[in-house]
Amino acid sequence: MSTLIDLTGQRFGRLTVIERANNNNRGDARWVCKCDCGELRTILGGSLRAKITVSCGCKKKENASKLYTKRHAKNSNTKTKLYKVWMNMRSRCSYEKNIGYHNYGGRGIKVCEEWNADFTAFRDWALANGYSENLTIDRIDVNGNYEPTNCRWVNIQAQCNNRRNNRYFHYNGEKHTIKEWSDIVKIDYALLRNRLVNLGWPIERALTETPHK
Repeated sequence: MSTLIDLTGQRFGRLTVIERANNNNRGDARWVCKCDCGELRTILGGSLRAKITVSCGCKKKENASKLYTKRHAKNSNTKTKLYKVWMNMRSRCSYEKNIGYHNYGGRGIKVCEEWNADFTAFRDWALANGYSENLTIDRIDVNGNYEPTNCRWVNIQAQCNNRRNNRYFHYNGEKHTIKEWSDIVKIDYALLRNRLVNLGWPIERALTETPHK
């Protein structure tokens, strides 16, 4: 005859054993337990010792709720512009069929491990560093990777000015791209670019000659 192990006062997960209860129909010992949430349950001693039952059922409900929340949050995130930014950033650095791969992954540019593995980490950085939907992600060092210390949020013009293939033109001690000169002298960008690139005008003439109507 086996000796009954007294479980009174012992703790199993969220359950604390209060007292012995009547055996079930097969003669298995049962115990009255109080859950941390306040619920009382009568549970088989074998289930307690094997850690099969560790709560009144509230833990399972909480886990299900957390899983639902996580899935709902993920589904919500996939519809945001920021999520698309994250997906596109990873694609052009790792997917060889991406139209921009040769300018990114093809040149050895990568997405840091933290961002590549977890959208939440990228999202948290973005929201803490000035993200808004009218801005675009920009690498400060155009030859560097996508990582927190090398990225910022800028408008389209600033990103264009930071491209590695930009040409700079010097005039009166200043150096600017065509786009920057266009804004400074108030000449249409396409016209100014045509003067400098296609027609080969000197910078002074290109910047100072009044456009014909």
